[in-house]
Amino acid sequence: MTKDIEAPPRGGAHPLVRVRATWDVSAGLSVVADISGDDLLNRILLQLPAGYDLLFGRPQPA
Repeated sequence: MTKDIEAPPRGGAHPLVRVRATWDVSAGLSVVADISGDDLLNRILLQLPAGYDLLFGRPQPA
């Protein structure tokens, strides 16, 4: 088990690294969302693929 945690899989970063990176990006983008306001944030989200709203901490209703 520790071998799986210590060694990244071939051809990419360890899954925990990706989770941490997503967390860090989301922390920064949620601040952007707070500063930008709803109107600007909606314009930004309309230009991004589905699912990016979660990175901004503002999940959109399905």
